[in-house]
Amino acid sequence: METYVNGKRLNPNVEQTVNNGDIIFPWKIENASSLENILNTERVTMAYTVILHILGDLPVLGEVDELPKPTDTNVIVANPRQRDGKDLHYLEANVVKVIFPLGSGQPD
Repeated sequence: METYVNGKRLNPNVEQTVNNGDIIFPWKIENASSLENILNTERVTMAYTVILHILGDLPVLGEVDELPKPTDTNVIVANPRQRDGKDLHYLEANVVKVIFPLGSGQPD
């Protein structure tokens, strides 16, 4: 397999310095418009792993696409589980996302 950095093919078994912002692909990109299309459609965002502290229950570990803002009233958590990785007793086995309400932390 060939690897390209910023459109230039890397030589096998030769060290290459990769800098922040470099674009690495396992195939050749034909032109700038192809690269722009790939970057606009193939962009991957990293999820944040968070721990939710549920009143009266065990904390929930999971991933969120973005951190909640102070004005948010709920958060969508992917792959919810206990901190030790075990399933949550109140969810069916096939559940992969849950919407949890966010409280202010202040008593009503």
